[in-house]
Amino acid sequence: MSFFSTTDHGYEGITVRYRPQTQDAYGGLPARVSVSLNRSESWMCLDIEDARSLLAQLPVVLAEHDAVEAATASSDKAA
Repeated sequence: MSFFSTTDHGYEGITVRYRPQTQDAYGGLPARVSVSLNRSESWMCLDIEDARSLLAQLPVVLAEHDAVEAATASSDKAA
C-alpha cells in the first residue's frame, strides 16, 4: 500500500530512501521506498510495485517535458 502525507508547502529538494521489510509483534511493514521533501513535513511512501511503476513512467514524462521545452525554445527564437 502506498500513501503520502503533507502538512506544508515549499521544499528544497528531495531525499529518497529504500526501507527494507521489518517484522515486529504487530506484523511489521513490507519493503518500501520513502520520498521526503527536504525541509518540510511532506513525504510519500511507495510500495515496491508502485516504485517500479513510477520508475517505468518517469522517462516518458520527462521526455514529454523536454519536448515542450524544446518547442518553446524554438518558438521563442522564431519570434
